[in-house]
Amino acid sequence: MRYLLLIISMYAIGLPCTAQSLPLTSKTKIKTFKVGTYFEIVTADTCDECDWTKYRGTIKVLSPDSLTLQTTHIESGRKIDSTAMLHSVYFPHASGSVTLAKNDILLLKAYKSEKSYNRKNTIGSIGAILLVTGAATAIHGIVLPKDSGRSTMLASGGAQILTGISLAISSSSKRYYFRDREAVWWIKQ
Repeated sequence: MRYLLLIISMYAIGLPCTAQSLPLTSKTKIKTFKVGTYFEIVTADTCDECDWTKYRGTIKVLSPDSLTLQTTHIESGRKIDSTAMLHSVYFPHASGSVTLAKNDILLLKAYKSEKSYNRKNTIGSIGAILLVTGAATAIHGIVLPKDSGRSTMLASGGAQILTGISLAISSSSKRYYFRDREAVWWIKQ
């Protein structure tokens, strides 16, 4: 029993020590993300809309010129003329390790955990659905004759649109851009 307790305590102490926090700096601000923060990191060519790759996971190792990410999801896209291609890889029960050069990072979003990322994604989707159904309800209310509940339909459509907008806004996360913007961030070492 003592050995089991010793092994469990060593595992519990050693697990957080394998990850690193991430300090970001801009011209006027410093932001440090805690160990275990779930990130969405986008790398791209100099042409923002040509080739891009999106990685999601936690930072495992931070070195002077690169960072290693314990990934749970990788998504890549390519835009040629007006055609966009998307390829997605998801690791449901395991994770891969990817090393990214700091100079290749276009933007970064931070979430408390993977669960928080999924929750925000779901709330954003519900907001978009409410926005579309609210617009359809309002259009339907405009077409109705005045005597058959037109004002009720317009009020219902307006309420759905406002709820959809507020959910969509609340589900967005702050983006930290590393290039191609006025306010540029960089990883402090």
